[in-house]
Amino acid sequence: MPAMDMIDRSLFYSDESEKTKLNWLCYELAMAFYDDLVKPLKKTRHKIHKLRTAVFSVYAALELRDAICIYADGDANSLEIHEAILDNHLPPLGPKTKRKILKIMKKSWDEQIILCRLCHTNCLQDRDARCYLFEGLE
Repeated sequence: MPAMDMIDRSLFYSDESEKTKLNWLCYELAMAFYDDLVKPLKKTRHKIHKLRTAVFSVYAALELRDAICIYADGDANSLEIHEAILDNHLPPLGPKTKRKILKIMKKSWDEQIILCRLCHTNCLQDRDARCYLFEGLE
């Protein structure tokens, strides 16, 4: 099942003021995480299924908002993704599996940033601006 069917944009805002470009970037990142993680997580010994992968992807993307801002401000050369994100929302994973999942998430981020640089919306630079892409969801 594609990420768009599993992850609802409305999870990234609770009111009109949160319909920002940063939250749109987090939505896009959550979809990238889901698409890239759904098969590897299902293959773990815990057999993590689509819904749990979707919930984890949303949580991880929202949890990374501050790190995304630090990256966008030029205060970090890359996005820091820590094991705690995995530990807080997935069953216990072995070290090898954790490294694999973190590597996949980092690759998802790197690919997302390439797409962001090509996009005219400028979510990283104008992250507090209202994002018209959230409109028409109600």
